[in-house]
Amino acid sequence: MTTIGAGQAKRMKILVIDDDALIIKLLVAVLSGEGYEVISSDNPVDGIERVARDKPDLVILDHYMEPITGMDVLAQLRRDAGSLRTPILMLTAANTIKSVNMAFDLGATDYITKPVNLDKLRRKVDALLAACR
Repeated sequence: MTTIGAGQAKRMKILVIDDDALIIKLLVAVLSGEGYEVISSDNPVDGIERVARDKPDLVILDHYMEPITGMDVLAQLRRDAGSLRTPILMLTAANTIKSVNMAFDLGATDYITKPVNLDKLRRKVDALLAACR
């Protein structure tokens, strides 16, 4: 993680795991514009490895991906002591009560459905990262 300088707060790092290149591009642009360091993975298996390697302060995770789903990623991250406390924001088109409940049961910190309201996303990201400081 990057330290900006003496007396300044570190730049918070967000990892976006989504197989949709347009969503990744949008989130990188929006969240980078808010001052966050944003990294991404378009593959859920690689995303798990990136969490272990890059130690993000927040993970934004889609549900519908291949070869494993975002729920599989979520479950695996919550079994790993290194990411147990990392906030995970589900950002997905899965908008059924069953999907929402499953995500929270597996350890999601918060849940937003697509299409994404960017103001709502910014508020949730800010709140989740403020809790980490």
